[in-house]
Amino acid sequence: MLYPQAAEKTFLLREFDETLDSYENDISDPIGGSYEVYMACRDQSSKASRRCEVHRPNLGLQSDRPASLVKTKVALGADHGVSN
Repeated sequence: MLYPQAAEKTFLLREFDETLDSYENDISDPIGGSYEVYMACRDQSSKASRRCEVHRPNLGLQSDRPASLVKTKVALGADHGVSN
């Protein structure tokens, strides 16, 4: 909402994983969890970031250079939501 000009370029990291249903796109919040929960969060983020590389052409990033040479700016954020 703060940056409407970025709306078309904003995605959830796991949004590109076709093996997941849309309700599975969120990455688990590890705060207060065990070491294993933190490791699961790390693994979800790592796998998701690799899928973003695969989908780079679909993000509207155009270049004559090979994808390995194209610099891409990525910003990560969290909602730090609390559920009761």
